[in-house]
Amino acid sequence: MEEYTFIIFISAVTNAAIDSLYLYRYGDCKSSIEYVKHIKLLVINRLDLNIKKVYRRIVACKLSRYRHYRTMLCGILLVYFYICKFTGHVRKSLTQEEVTFLRIYLLCQKHATTAAINRLSQGAMKPEILALQCNQFVGSQTNEMKNIQDAVIYCRKDIDETRNRHIPNHIREGQLRILKDWKRHDIVFCNKTHGYKEAYEEVNKELMVTFIGGPGSGKTVTGRHIALLFERIGWEVIPVYKEDEIVRYGNVNIRQVFLLDDVIGSFALDMSRLNNIVSCKKTILNSINNRSKIVFTCRKTVYKEAIGLKPFVLEHIVDLESKTNELNELEKIQILTSHCLKAGVDEKLYINLILTSAKIMFPFLCQLFAADVKYQMFGSDFFERPFDYLLEEMNKLQKTNTAQYVSLVLCLVNNRKLSQENLPSKNVKKRIYNSCGLDRGTADRKIIDALSHIEGTYVVLMESEYSFIHDSIYEAIAFHYGQDFPEQILDYMPSNFIANKVTVFGNTSYDALCIQITENHFSKLAERLYSDLESYQLFDVFMSKALKYEPFLDVFTQLIRKKPYEDFKNTFLAPDAGNCYHLINSQEKDKEHGEEAGSTYYGETFKRELLTD
Repeated sequence: MEEYTFIIFISAVTNAAIDSLYLYRYGDCKSSIEYVKHIKLLVINRLDLNIKKVYRRIVACKLSRYRHYRTMLCGILLVYFYICKFTGHVRKSLTQEEVTFLRIYLLCQKHATTAAINRLSQGAMKPEILALQCNQFVGSQTNEMKNIQDAVIYCRKDIDETRNRHIPNHIREGQLRILKDWKRHDIVFCNKTHGYKEAYEEVNKELMVTFIGGPGSGKTVTGRHIALLFERIGWEVIPVYKEDEIVRYGNVNIRQVFLLDDVIGSFALDMSRLNNIVSCKKTILNSINNRSKIVFTCRKTVYKEAIGLKPFVLEHIVDLESKTNELNELEKIQILTSHCLKAGVDEKLYINLILTSAKIMFPFLCQLFAADVKYQMFGSDFFERPFDYLLEEMNKLQKTNTAQYVSLVLCLVNNRKLSQENLPSKNVKKRIYNSCGLDRGTADRKIIDALSHIEGTYVVLMESEYSFIHDSIYEAIAFHYGQDFPEQILDYMPSNFIANKVTVFGNTSYDALCIQITENHFSKLAERLYSDLESYQLFDVFMSKALKYEPFLDVFTQLIRKKPYEDFKNTFLAPDAGNCYHLINSQEKDKEHGEEAGSTYYGETFKRELLTD
């Protein structure tokens, strides 16, 4: 069918080509440009004719008309030669549309006529046709071949450079942008505290050091400041978010500093993360220079849970809230002054504050205080009862600027990250909009703009995505929203949050920021825990505070009894349920796979003891 299509086209343009050649020879066309334009015009006009009639004439060709069609085909070949002859000096003067047309015209004639001309000329013109094809290829493809050759050479060079580079360019560019943000915030860091001096000395001595303390105690900013000091003397600083990134970006030939926050869990001990980093110990040590540094941070509550396991990441610690490192009155004034001077806060608002009772999150509260006038109005009370004021501000924000409040809630349920390209699903947004009283038709752009207006107070922009400026803000937003809409907290928050921040008994405490679930939501919580079981979040489920309350435990067990046996079997009795290891003696495990595997197994054994206690 493709051959027939070409034949129809050729038959339609043949007369046009001969006519245009006649015009060119006898002076009706004054230039080669006009000639090509005539070809274009005549061919298009000719194609408007009845193609079927032309096709029938060719297919039904009788011997008596053979010579006539042979003449026509020889004529089109002649036109073909003429066009090729002056194509080179014509193209520069033609429009892009005309050049494109000429290429198509030549291509169609070449493929459609070659076989016919060979047949009609009985091979006499074959050398000329082949020579023409060869010249065409050489002329039109030389530049393209050179471009391909240059591209191959460039790619080979880039591949060779990549092999010798331990961090790909696009990854390093992102890391440098993060470091730039660190430096911007590091201006206000106070390096005159006892805790900082101990931290710096410990990092200088040891390869791995972990800073521990409560939320907002300055663990992360201290680690960043020390890392930036090493960068000034030529070390490479690499911010990482997972332990395997240390292996991936480590280089034994240079000195590096790695910083990893919440190394074994954010709110509580994360056995999965602990096992991962224990299993990576040897690989990590083999991947970096023996004079490099790795700085970890860890919440004090998580540290207390994990210390019994004696993981290597807790061998060298600096407690920023210990008796020796606890901030004194002078150090608090110095930290607050540093923040306020940079923000341009009136000295009268902070110089005479009494900060003796300021205990929790002090360095982070200084940042909030300097960033927002409304917190400055509270004076010393803000540092003594910060969550009271944070939650009161959330109340005001919910009523006066609903878009900003909703943007914080969306960031909360979207794994702490929000951008124009990374938003919750339509159903989630619709549900939250309805709960908060925001118009369903609110554009996504308005939500992102709302976050930009509270940047530096509640959120920070990192790599084109907004995230909470601190874990304490994350917990405060969750607590505030969860008081009114606990069922959405159960639907959207991660399993470790449900296990550690959702309770079913006791008094609600602002300091703990735990969301208390009432009895009418027990069934919802039970369904959520069972869903986490099906996802093999065993540790989070069985360590949940809710299971310690007997009335809720009854609801949970009743739910399990109602589940079909097949569901129960697949969840709990399958051989690979939860990807758990088989129970064998830990000493035998150590002998078989060495210390590294034994440590991992020990973590799993400890988990089972907790679950079956």
